Amino acid sequence: MKATYGNSSKTKIVLEFDQPVVIEDGAIALIELGGQSGLVTTGSAKGKVVTLELSKTPAKNTISYGNDPANDTDQGPMIRGKNDIAALTFWDVPIQ
Repeated sequence: MKATYGNSSKTKIVLEFDQPVVIEDGAIALIELGGQSGLVTTGSAKGKVVTLELSKTPAKNTISYGNDPANDTDQGPMIRGKNDIAALTFWDVPIQ
């Protein structure tokens, strides 16, 4: 997975996966930017790309995604491949 800013104001992030993905309603709540949650306002997927719109520029240029540690199943909102397998979690991936 590769993360890049989608605009010069750094209020859009583009995630590129190696396969087509879907982002389920509520999955953006599992995304942290620079260790801060709640900055992602919307998320959409088209093919292998997830686009995230932000309420403001993150303090640090990293992104993390993961399910609630208390929920060790693959239930709930997630980013999934078109094959219905959940995307792996990732932590502190640099945003380029």
